[in-house]
Amino acid sequence: MKRILFKVGFITAEIKTIVDDYIASNKVKSVNVIISLKEAITDHQINRLKLPYIDRLQYARNKVTKASFLQSPKKKQICTADLTFADDVLNLAEQVGPYICCLKTRIDIIEDFHPNFVRRLQEIAEMYELILMEHRKFTDIGKTVQMQYTEARASGTLMDQKYTGETLKIAFEYDDLIVGVVRQSLLFRDEPGFLQLIPGLQLGETEDNLGQQYNSPEKVIVEKGGDIKVVGWGITQSENMRNGAKKLRICCCIFKENLMKTIS
Repeated sequence: MKRILFKVGFITAEIKTIVDDYIASNKVKSVNVIISLKEAITDHQINRLKLPYIDRLQYARNKVTKASFLQSPKKKQICTADLTFADDVLNLAEQVGPYICCLKTRIDIIEDFHPNFVRRLQEIAEMYELILMEHRKFTDIGKTVQMQYTEARASGTLMDQKYTGETLKIAFEYDDLIVGVVRQSLLFRDEPGFLQLIPGLQLGETEDNLGQQYNSPEKVIVEKGGDIKVVGWGITQSENMRNGAKKLRICCCIFKENLMKTIS
């Protein structure tokens, strides 16, 4: 992605060199990651993919996770509000609120932010029983990087060869604080108290001009075992956001129901 961002002029040669050096000095060795994963995953006989969400409530310790399990099983999509004006975010929340479980915001890119915006967003969330999630990280998909790009260099980084395994161990140890993980492949089959979030949901599998790949409902649920499906452009760039959210919810429900019937 950095190569593409440099090519189109969104980052300088200096920033590209810094990122290249950082990655080279913190490269993950796959064999050690696999060992760490095996050590981190506990040996339970429970398959979260086979359990209804309400039955997983007893295994959850985190309050947000419990709230998610108590929501309608038909509302298991997060919509990402990658929008830069307050009224557009509020309109999105009102349009798709009945069909999602959570609205993921990026407040730092709102160009006309004001306190009334937050109050109105909270009112909409209460109306539709939505969880509000403010989202900020140092690396994201290309389009988001263009809006949120931050240069960061820090000592004590966790990104060493044991990163993935150690992260999972932390998640298990502090399961009262951690909701789950964002991952593009199946994990936590035997951890029904955790949620697995899969980003990039769209009705069809596509790829944008910055290399970001998007997943169909079937792939997210059947192949990747997603509990919560994260969708952004699949809704916000559709001709009718309400209908787009509704179609995605219907498709996800169908695949989830079929999966629970057939999985062993």
